[in-house]
Order: sequence, then structure tokens, then C-alpha cells
Amino acid sequence: MQMTWDDVESKGLENTIEHILPQTANKKYWISRFGKMARRTYTHDIGNLCLTYHNSSYGNKPFPEKKEQDAPERPSYANSNLFQERRLSFLEDWNIEELERRRTEIMNWAIERWSVGQAPPAHPEPEEVDEQETDETLVATLY
Repeated sequence: MQMTWDDVESKGLENTIEHILPQTANKKYWISRFGKMARRTYTHDIGNLCLTYHNSSYGNKPFPEKKEQDAPERPSYANSNLFQERRLSFLEDWNIEELERRRTEIMNWAIERWSVGQAPPAHPEPEEVDEQETDETLVATLY
């Protein structure tokens, strides 16, 4: 089964985008696998995002609870109609290594699918900024 644009637009991104590592990762499971800086770095990473019909039911539950079906009527990655969620259910754990591996798969798929050039680095180094130049640019922009 596929998710259509109409599905995404009618429900809104907040209801159709699942953060595997939750935006509010305050449970022991998440804190033990992702330190504070890692949570900040990876929460909105493409490797951590997944389309879903059931975002509100996943919340900030640990990965094993999100992936397993403890009751047929309760949504889980394992019983999802979407293949990308089902694939998550085959993973043992969700950690930085799995997230980065999934990001690479998604990037390679996109490059092949849309015949685009090499993707930029996942986390580019910040450029050095000349503070004086920035101040002068800001002043020039304001006036």
C-alpha cells in the first residue's frame, strides 16, 4: 500500500511523519542509546524519519514497543500497511549505526530514483564566519 500526497496533505506532516527516535526522547531506552548531542543531531535526520498512518500511537515509546505487535488492533511497525515501517520491524535495535545505515539507503535510493548527482555530506562542517563581515553585512542589510 502506498501513501498518497492527498493522505499527507489532509492529515498534515505532524500526523504522517514518524520520528523513530522521538522528538521527546526522555525514556531510559532512548537516553541509553542517544546522548544529548546525538539526540540533537539525529532527531530530524532523514534516516530517523518514516511515513506513517499512526504517528500519534507511537509517541516516545521505546523502539521494541513501536515495532512489535502486542495486539492485532494496535498499530505497530510490524503490522503497518507501509513497507518502510514493516522493514523497521526486522531490526533488533534502533541506534546511531542503524539510523546512519538507513540514511545511506535512503540517499542511495533517491540518487538512483531521480538520477541526481552525489549527495552532500549528511552533517556538513559549519563554515567559518568572519564576525566583522557578518556585522557589516547585517548593518548594510538594515539600511
